[in-house]
Amino acid sequence: MPVRVCSWCNRVWVDDRWLEVEQAVERMHLMLRSVLPPLAHAACKPCLDIIMREVDGLAGDRPTCRRNALLFSVGEYSDVMLN
Repeated sequence: MPVRVCSWCNRVWVDDRWLEVEQAVERMHLMLRSVLPPLAHAACKPCLDIIMREVDGLAGDRPTCRRNALLFSVGEYSDVMLN
């Protein structure tokens, strides 16, 4: 399973919460592994809130534009992981 990393603040999703990179590396014992897990782009809740406020400002009251603007800002149409 890929390790989810916030594309904006670089926090990492570990044990149902977002951690700083150093904490995640330690908790996941990444320095002890010979093969590192794959990474996946994601957005943590605080960053997603900021992004959505910005998208709301761009799209106004047009929901389709809002969704497309979010997907564009994430940059990955098929791999949007939000939590």
